[in-house]
Amino acid sequence: MEEKGRKKSVSRAQKSGLLFPVSRITRSLKKDGRAKRVGGGAGVCLAAALEYFCAEVVEIAARRCQKDKRKRITPADVVSTLRGDAELNKVTGGLKLSAGETMKRISKELNLNGGTHVTEEAE
Repeated sequence: MEEKGRKKSVSRAQKSGLLFPVSRITRSLKKDGRAKRVGGGAGVCLAAALEYFCAEVVEIAARRCQKDKRKRITPADVVSTLRGDAELNKVTGGLKLSAGETMKRISKELNLNGGTHVTEEAE
């Protein structure tokens, strides 16, 4: 005789076919406190959007590496991908990235040669 047991539990990420953790994203939405209530599909929708965004970034960065005949994606590749693509740059417009980005412009306040410079003779 066959044993009647419990069905194997299936996560919401598996049900929706996503790789990103839907339950963890839903939990962080609830913990955030911006909304009193969070719908059941909110975590699935946000997980799908984040997964799509990450897949786009990795795909474009991988193409850049293949073009340069490299096998690894570096943080500089990710930053250049975000800055080089018009749509991704629009989405991440005000984002400050610390890894892999070099300062192209130095503001006048930080520039030592451009401002008033105290010399040893003036003392």
